Amino acid sequence: MEGYVHSSMRSNDVHCVMAPHTPRAVEDKPRRALIRAVIFCMIMMCVEGICGFIANSLAVLSDAVHMLADVFALSISLFAVYASSWSATTITTYGWGRVEVVGALCSILTTWGLAGWIVFGAIKRTIMILLCAGNKNRKNCDEIDAELIFVVGVFGLLMNVVLAIILRFGGVHGHSHGLLHSGADVHEHLHSLDALHDHSHEMSQDIESVVIETECGIGNSSHFQLVTSHSEFVNPPLGDGHSYHCGSGSMNLRAAMLHVFGDCIQALGVVVAASIIWFGNLKTQGSARSANSYYNLADPFFSFLFGLITIYTTRDLFKEVVSVLLEEVPASVSYDGVRDALLGVENVERIDDLHMWSVGPNFHLLSAHLTVAGCSTICEAKELVEEAARRCKRLGLAHATIQLNHVSRIENGTTT
Repeated sequence: MEGYVHSSMRSNDVHCVMAPHTPRAVEDKPRRALIRAVIFCMIMMCVEGICGFIANSLAVLSDAVHMLADVFALSISLFAVYASSWSATTITTYGWGRVEVVGALCSILTTWGLAGWIVFGAIKRTIMILLCAGNKNRKNCDEIDAELIFVVGVFGLLMNVVLAIILRFGGVHGHSHGLLHSGADVHEHLHSLDALHDHSHEMSQDIESVVIETECGIGNSSHFQLVTSHSEFVNPPLGDGHSYHCGSGSMNLRAAMLHVFGDCIQALGVVVAASIIWFGNLKTQGSARSANSYYNLADPFFSFLFGLITIYTTRDLFKEVVSVLLEEVPASVSYDGVRDALLGVENVERIDDLHMWSVGPNFHLLSAHLTVAGCSTICEAKELVEEAARRCKRLGLAHATIQLNHVSRIENGTTT
């Protein structure tokens, strides 16, 4: 089913022709990169899980569990790339832009849950190590294989670097945060407008608008109702300073890159912890392995530390996800700036019901009621809306729906 945009009206009003548009194709390069990353993460997870169990290392096991979250996040990102190409329907009228928002939220919550599990496990392990180090005769004290932990830590660090390279150069890099890249071209789809009395009006090249005149004829209009302007962005360009583009899977890819960043830190912590345990036990116990050494505290300490760091690194993305779900004004858009820009349009006297929100990351929308004066024909209304839409577009709003109320109707106290 092809996606479309339309405007509703009574049968005796101006008729608008639906303009179908072909949904963008699934981007093969990011898809292939994500598939490779998922497979790579699964292999790493299995290797680290087995080695962590053999070495009795919480640090290695926690890193393996963290890799499970990476697999989950990357799988959601892969799904988002597919879903972003699906057409809008009569149910999902905005398309599937929220898929990556919900997916990113699931990824973040999973990461926090795993990090909490790591922190809790580190606290338990710390208590056990303190008891064992303080009582040499205590039973059920497990040795930590520092040599194996060190090897696995180096392996994990190198593999995470490779994973970052796969994502970085696999077609999903870029973005204002430096974590991903979206798209190339901007395509805009225009509506057709059949004018009253068989007159046709040529549409603007860069802005589409639909003007519906109600209640009276051209030249004697007191109320223009429902003027809409729409620009559809597909695989937008970078570097324009605005965040009005809608990249496929961008938020999930950021979440995935944060996972990889967290894994790199975790792997580095494993290497440092193993080095401390290894050389500390050699110096004090004469062996790299010891069940009664205070140096073993390095294992849970770094697990605890980097568990907290993992939570900290996802806080900004979590705020962004919540902002989209609460339909707050996008952080990249200034409410006052948009309001002042619209008030600066000629003949605009007042703005009511100004709303701005995001369907997904970098896909921002606006709706507003503009009270106008000196705008008496459908052509003048069309020009006013096109100018308002151009200003919205420059300020990072991909889609604007504007209703015009004539000032004379406001003064009569009969405005709707």
